[in-house]
Amino acid sequence: MRFASYEHHHRRRVAVVEEDVTLLPLPGTTSLTELLARGDGLSGLLAAGTAADGVVPGPHLSEVRLLPPFQPASVRDFVTFEEHVEGVRRSVDEVSGVPEQWYAAPTFCFTNPHAIHGPGDGIPVPPGSTAFDFELEVGAVIGREGRDLTPEQARDHIAGYTVFNDWCGCLAELWGLRGERTPPALKPGDTVSLTVEGIGTLTNTVVPGADPVPLPSRSSLHLSPTGTRRAFRPWH
Repeated sequence: MRFASYEHHHRRRVAVVEEDVTLLPLPGTTSLTELLARGDGLSGLLAAGTAADGVVPGPHLSEVRLLPPFQPASVRDFVTFEEHVEGVRRSVDEVSGVPEQWYAAPTFCFTNPHAIHGPGDGIPVPPGSTAFDFELEVGAVIGREGRDLTPEQARDHIAGYTVFNDWCGCLAELWGLRGERTPPALKPGDTVSLTVEGIGTLTNTVVPGADPVPLPSRSSLHLSPTGTRRAFRPWH
């Protein structure tokens, strides 16, 4: 099951995306943000998707403008892969290895939740950037409140996953890694597409968690700006 937020004939709707990418508009809601805010998490998404069974089919995905699946209240961008840490250190300080403090606690930065863009939207390049960086990432959509959770408990709080493209002017990344203040203007935004599946993917849609095999465990990701593949990672 996948969900998408879209605009069609100047109206904004939320729909379940069928296998043939026909959209089934959800009855009773026009905002995935509001649906997630109710706090029912995965069960709420699944119930909303089930309610779309039997509705009159809406437009085809090719006939609409895809919007960000939802507007998150907060976005935290984690550095969770050792290979990424090694690559950044090598490009910034020309040293190899992962610093010991990286293993002490999860490393993350706050991203501006008001600068979220949808698939296909243009992204402004910040003034003064010498290069413009993109990072293909997977985002976990938190569906209900929780704290001090075990890994097993944390999984129950995830309503779905999204493909998340993190953009920034490279100067901002360099200054931030060296402990200096990062100019906000160099962080123009992020692209999010959603898919919710039984802990699923969020890619142009949202995927709730009913699939017995979590979707990310059997997926691979690739990024092809202007049609040229630049990033690829099997998801384990």
